[in-house]
Amino acid sequence: MEISRFIEAFRALHTTDSRQHALDALAGELTPHEWRALHAVTGSRTFQLDLVGQLPLELVAQIFAYLDVAHPYRLQLVSRQWHHVLKSTTVLTTGLHNWYQNTVDLRNVDYASCGSMAQRIQAFRTFKPHSHFVIRLHRYARDPILAGDFVIWKPVSHRSTDFERSICVLNLTSWKFRELHGDAREGVHSIAASDELVTMATSLNVCYVWELHGRGFKKFRVPSTEYFDCITCRERTVACVGLFEDNISVYIWDFDSQRGRSFEIDRYFPKDHPLGLDSMGPGSYRGVNVEDGWMSLLLQPKSSSIIIITTTLAHASETKELAQLDESVIVSSRYTYDGVLVDRSFSPPHGQHANSRLPDLMYVQAPGPYSQLVPVDQRGRYLLPARCLPSRIQVSNFVWLEFDEHLNQFVTTGQRSGGDLTTVWWKDTFYESDRDAREDHSMLKTTVGNTSGFKRTLQTFVEHGENCPEDLSLFEESFLNENYLVRVGGYGLLVYCFDERSDRPTESGPFFNEGDFTILEYQEKEDCYTFPPGRS
Repeated sequence: MEISRFIEAFRALHTTDSRQHALDALAGELTPHEWRALHAVTGSRTFQLDLVGQLPLELVAQIFAYLDVAHPYRLQLVSRQWHHVLKSTTVLTTGLHNWYQNTVDLRNVDYASCGSMAQRIQAFRTFKPHSHFVIRLHRYARDPILAGDFVIWKPVSHRSTDFERSICVLNLTSWKFRELHGDAREGVHSIAASDELVTMATSLNVCYVWELHGRGFKKFRVPSTEYFDCITCRERTVACVGLFEDNISVYIWDFDSQRGRSFEIDRYFPKDHPLGLDSMGPGSYRGVNVEDGWMSLLLQPKSSSIIIITTTLAHASETKELAQLDESVIVSSRYTYDGVLVDRSFSPPHGQHANSRLPDLMYVQAPGPYSQLVPVDQRGRYLLPARCLPSRIQVSNFVWLEFDEHLNQFVTTGQRSGGDLTTVWWKDTFYESDRDAREDHSMLKTTVGNTSGFKRTLQTFVEHGENCPEDLSLFEESFLNENYLVRVGGYGLLVYCFDERSDRPTESGPFFNEGDFTILEYQEKEDCYTFPPGRS
């Protein structure tokens, strides 16, 4: 009777605050024995809440924004209510927005379209390509580039130091092939490409520019080939830089207007600058040194600006030996198209200009004098290959340095910065390769992983034959975007495709009189791709 009146009195409390006050008052009356009994009762209870079933659809979508794009489809099997909620495009497009980063219009997509996009993303993040093939080329492929759906390279009849005289362009989606050359079939000095244009700078000081998705063609001329030592392209704009004894000359050219503009910047910092002569002591200097450092360009057409990345090196006046080098500094300077300095960062930082910090690297240089920034997402993050010496006496290693174009500085957070050059990244996913060459066969192992902790290694390419160890070792350069993983080297291209819509051939055969095209077969038991012996 007493218990029932107590329960009825508690039920009569209709507000959360009043019930909380009653519980607080009751807790003050409990003995230690009663506390233990209450703890045993509460410890055996589970407090579960069906968030998907009870929360508003918009909040459910925000929860799944932190999960993999495949999770909504897997969890639709939990119950009918979960199936109804999680098949909503409001939930499904949240993860797609995070992946595509506003590069795809998702406003009117249906359930089937969301599923197709999620399936492609999941295939990319777990290395399950829709198709995969190898192209054996008759001519050596030099300086390859992956730009969107296009693979571009300079064909060489044999390994030679002479200039090449054309470039090859292959559309991996439409399977259209073009070989482009200059008006006088002059030597090709350097090439660059964006998602819209491909440029070919030649030995006659002429730069030819073609549209990738059309037949548009234009060209411009510069005073000397020094401008073509460092060239870049983004959207529909081309930029090149000439490094001269006292200055750096920048030339920027727009494809649509055919308007060019140029400006000059000092090659060395002024004496009163923290990195100038006065800070280094007598007989020393700071400045761009192509022989020891690097130069990289990054166009920003939307803001009409360009970022120029260089290294400054300090040398004693008597010698340029490595032992005499002071710590190298990476300088990233952003200029308007009119040559006005917008901002500048230093890595590692110096004095009051410190705004970025790299690992303890005594000396940094690029693998070549002019290195291209490699995009790793659509949010302005890039990787730059670098050769780093932790000290003046230790052996150097080659690593990626991550750059943020919005901050205009190198960053060290995350897993991408400091990684080995055999690893390529796109967004949160990486691919790394390892070769195993033996007497009777060669094997290419590929490891795929992502920042969520997923990682697995596959034997992705096996070739038999007495020459296969040498052949396979040529697949060294790797390129990655969300549709393709391309390994290029020597006389071959190894391509993994994650896109489903294409006009690629479905059977092996000749490759545009340039070589042979062979579709690779997937053997699930051995978990590898096999390729029959090539033609001799």
